[in-house]
Amino acid sequence: MCAFMRCRGPGALVLVLLSITCAAACSGGTDVADVPADSAADSGDVEATPLTTAELTVPADFSFRATNAVAVDVTVLSAGAPRPNVVVSVFDAVTASPGKWVLLGRGLTDAGGKWKGTVTLPTRQSAVNVVANALGTRSPVRVPVKDGTVTVRFGGEE
Repeated sequence: MCAFMRCRGPGALVLVLLSITCAAACSGGTDVADVPADSAADSGDVEATPLTTAELTVPADFSFRATNAVAVDVTVLSAGAPRPNVVVSVFDAVTASPGKWVLLGRGLTDAGGKWKGTVTLPTRQSAVNVVANALGTRSPVRVPVKDGTVTVRFGGEE
């Protein structure tokens, strides 16, 4: 056993090793040589005072909305004839895994085999997954959003 441990005990050795580890971890950082010479901090382009909201200029066509209302138009046919009372579900298309989809809207087709609804999508989302719970339909279908509308037809002539 070393002389340090006989005098101070094993706890002191742990404390010394912990202190050395912390000092080594905290001493890392960005070296001045690693910062590009043309960075904003060195170029003098940084203003000393922050902008106020009165000084901000926002373009007239800028939208602060994070979501959009999207019209959904679904038709379900069987051998060319309308399929009434079919459950239609609209899910997000963020992931490819159906178990992780988020339900956005659901409804039943009318006597003409149609269901129309509105769902709310994040502005960055460009498609939805539509499911028609009817035998003989290929479902789910990933449908792009075009001009604020989703249109899909199940069955009939494909």
